[in-house]
Amino acid sequence: MGIRKVAAAAAFIITSVAVSGVAQVSPVSAAAGDGLRSADAGSCQGVDATSADWSWTKPSLEYSTNGGSTYSTAAGSQWAMAVCRSTSPVPQYWFIVGPSTGSIKDMGQAGLAAGLQFRVTVPAKTGDSITYAAGYSSMVSYVEQNAAAVIVVKPAGLSKINFTSWANFLQNHSECASYTMETWQKCSITKSDEDLTATVIQHVGYSTSALSSMEQDMKGLWIGANVNSFRIGMSCSGRTSSQGVRTAEDITVGGKTYTRLPDGTFRGPDGKTYTQQELAALMGSSGGSTGGSTSEPSLTVSMEGTPHFKADGVTLNKGSMKAFIPSAIAKKCFGKSDGSSVLSAIASALTVSRSEAKEGTSTPQFSVEAVTSPVEGLLVTVAEMTFSNPEYTIKSALSAYVASNTATTQTGSSTTTGKNSYKLTKSGSKATISVTLAASATFKVYRKTTTNGTASLVKTVSGKKGLNKVLTTYKKGYIFIIRSSKGTQLATLK
Repeated sequence: MGIRKVAAAAAFIITSVAVSGVAQVSPVSAAAGDGLRSADAGSCQGVDATSADWSWTKPSLEYSTNGGSTYSTAAGSQWAMAVCRSTSPVPQYWFIVGPSTGSIKDMGQAGLAAGLQFRVTVPAKTGDSITYAAGYSSMVSYVEQNAAAVIVVKPAGLSKINFTSWANFLQNHSECASYTMETWQKCSITKSDEDLTATVIQHVGYSTSALSSMEQDMKGLWIGANVNSFRIGMSCSGRTSSQGVRTAEDITVGGKTYTRLPDGTFRGPDGKTYTQQELAALMGSSGGSTGGSTSEPSLTVSMEGTPHFKADGVTLNKGSMKAFIPSAIAKKCFGKSDGSSVLSAIASALTVSRSEAKEGTSTPQFSVEAVTSPVEGLLVTVAEMTFSNPEYTIKSALSAYVASNTATTQTGSSTTTGKNSYKLTKSGSKATISVTLAASATFKVYRKTTTNGTASLVKTVSGKKGLNKVLTTYKKGYIFIIRSSKGTQLATLK
């Protein structure tokens, strides 16, 4: 059950904020190693913080019973923490907070006590550059202080899938028999294997290489969701340089993003470095594009392998998600291209869409708050999620909006009519129709297979102001038509 890094240009981060986003992170008072215990057998895929191989400063754990007004060291208390530093499948520090004796994974009802929260300090090993935080709990804040990740977090319930072996998984989840060990996270799992009452499972990403400009910008980004597994992807393809000019930073090949490094090479999602010539060869076989000219800036959280029901098979499994976007990322990726946007304006322009294979695309209830403490940025909250595998995408009307006063102009698969814009993005057997509206309006998406063919209705959308997305199937030759609620043709995309 891990957070998976999908692209080198993405910030993959921790947590979920359970308060208003104004909690102060005071200087850490716990001594290094306080509240530390070794991980349960098989849990640590790397160096355990309690071992001799952990040759740098030990992590520490503190707890509060009054919502963070005061903290006490966890040493000698009922609470403890296991910490590991892993290098694969992605470089990250992993920690779990739980009981100081017995199994550490579930705090039980004691973990739901009013006012209970934890402050974790994880010093980075020399040479590690901390980049993001991500996890399964309700996070209050995350900052980097003195080369250490300082995380304040509250326990949360979690409906969990136990993957001990492929055979055991299939025995418990026959609905996933058509999937493989590499694709099982995409299965619509019926019910959980067990429901944890209260837990804290977190990850902090790091890099041992020189950070790209994108990774530098994304330091401090965090995401938290009490789900079984999720992937995080960050696209900021339209970048603003110091001259205010959009420049291509990344290259996407076969759905994978390769991040440009200062020396002109690219780091792939596998952690390897590629030359421009090597990427050109990949593009020739897989298809690819420079991120700077094709994709809209977005932050995407893809839920994976999360069950629809709790272990009883009856109770609907629900979760929540919070994402914190630091000010630098918000202004560069989600503001106007000239860098003039203030956080409050960006907050009002953010959109959140939910897409799921069986249920299509919709707009969930969400809120966005511009905060200044402990870190300046935007806090995005989706208070309730249902599953199996929805994808939540955060975009901005400021960065995606195409202003035009011309009647109708068309370039390839993009069309601008008045102040509304329409775009078709194709990826294999899937197509995404993006419609950006100056004002809310209902529109309909049709599809036909030939120029003279009959158009069939794909979906009727109650469009909101800003970006609206429709996901559908795609085959070569498909033509998509967007019409108003009254039947007026607004755009043709192919």
